[in-house]
Amino acid sequence: MSKKIIHSIFRRWRVAIVVLYSLAAFSFAMPAEDFPLKPLIGGFTSRILVTLNLWQYWDMFAPTPRSDDFKVEVVYVTEDGNRHSVFLTDMLSQGYFERWQKERWRKYFNDNLRTDAQKYLWEPFAKFFYRQLTENGTKPVQIDLIRYWRPAEAHFGVHLRADHRSAPWNRYTFYVWRSPSEKVP
Repeated sequence: MSKKIIHSIFRRWRVAIVVLYSLAAFSFAMPAEDFPLKPLIGGFTSRILVTLNLWQYWDMFAPTPRSDDFKVEVVYVTEDGNRHSVFLTDMLSQGYFERWQKERWRKYFNDNLRTDAQKYLWEPFAKFFYRQLTENGTKPVQIDLIRYWRPAEAHFGVHLRADHRSAPWNRYTFYVWRSPSEKVP
């Protein structure tokens, strides 16, 4: 084959990939009631998009944004009995660049880790967090995963900034992991 033919096929192939991905991502993100082809397209593409981490989901925005605020906390107990707290999704304490870098993690914690439907993720995440701490010289004996939620206020105004909401946070410890080699004080 000549170079022109190969180049033409390659160029069309790239365009076809972009068009197919755009259609799949659009279909994945649209509500089924607004896009009747979603079940048909999703049957072929949703598993591929999720596996390749190319999925899109727009529950933060329209057409039906979430009605609650969420955050996830890890509390770990060290060998000496001290408790330490780390908010995994505390975006308000971060600068914009750091928020942008960690947005995927925030979505993972808020959309998956905190939910009862995804409880198979709790133990692997606790072990991952344990390994991260031990690599940095901290030896926890217990790790608690805690979810917080409160109703999102629909009104806008200076007095309703995200860090100054009037609704109190609800708190629930949804998973406790203990190091198999240590006793909790």
